[in-house]
Amino acid sequence: MAKTKRITSQRLNGSKIMWSLLTRYRSTWRYMYVTADYQRDWIKNKERTVAEILQEFPRLLDSNMIEEDYRLAYPLSTDSLYNRWSAMVDPIIEYGTRMCPLWKETLELPQDMTLDKLTKDQKSILALIIVPVVFEGNSKKRAAGRSTIKDVVGFFIDRYWDIINMPQYLKEVDPKTHPQPFVLSLSSAIHLESRNAFIIIEKQAIPQPSILKAVDVCYKAHYILDCEYQGAWTFFEKCVYQSQCFAERRMGLPCTQKCSLNTAADVQCTQHVFSCIFKATRRVWISSRCFNLF
Repeated sequence: MAKTKRITSQRLNGSKIMWSLLTRYRSTWRYMYVTADYQRDWIKNKERTVAEILQEFPRLLDSNMIEEDYRLAYPLSTDSLYNRWSAMVDPIIEYGTRMCPLWKETLELPQDMTLDKLTKDQKSILALIIVPVVFEGNSKKRAAGRSTIKDVVGFFIDRYWDIINMPQYLKEVDPKTHPQPFVLSLSSAIHLESRNAFIIIEKQAIPQPSILKAVDVCYKAHYILDCEYQGAWTFFEKCVYQSQCFAERRMGLPCTQKCSLNTAADVQCTQHVFSCIFKATRRVWISSRCFNLF
């Protein structure tokens, strides 16, 4: 089999990529591989909006494209959420409920809900929606003024009933007040369940098989699209994926604080997770003050 020639920005001489021009490649996956370098260079070459990126690379919204592109760029961290999340759930819940005694009211959950009666899946969802509570106030690209905790949770995972007018919902999404991409979760009772999950990017809904999958793909979309993100994603950046922060990716600046969650045993230590959360929070604050990223 002949070797595939690697396409770079130098060979393309900056010309616009057209997906239909390379039909000789047998699959979109292979095309994604040979254009990966050009795509990353093009996106990071200058400040671009998500709309401009998707106009240039429309197939990024196709099924599995974001994950595959992330895998090519960051192969060591691509499965980090699935490998680590189950061990992090209980420590996150313990810290979040301790830090926010009114967590039920804040997250609009029933007052008679007790943690010991929650299923594994319900605890996983609870841990996810508690993360933005920890990082309240660190939302990037937000409207002027201080966001409420409810707003911050919605910026991360917006929870609605199953019955929703999706076209109308997407039409009403305001990118100035609701940063994209984000996760949309639909359920019959709005409590700790998710029957349908989507990623919302540029007012388009991309369906996902589960809410955890949606969070994983949404995080990766921030990296592939080189987006700034709200504070909740910093926890996943530092404590789960151990990826480069925005300052490192965009500005080439060194990150002075790293999390060292290397094994499942590490994250079982509640105090270690607390430490990681504080480090991530402090890093966001430092970035906002030094580089005006908010």
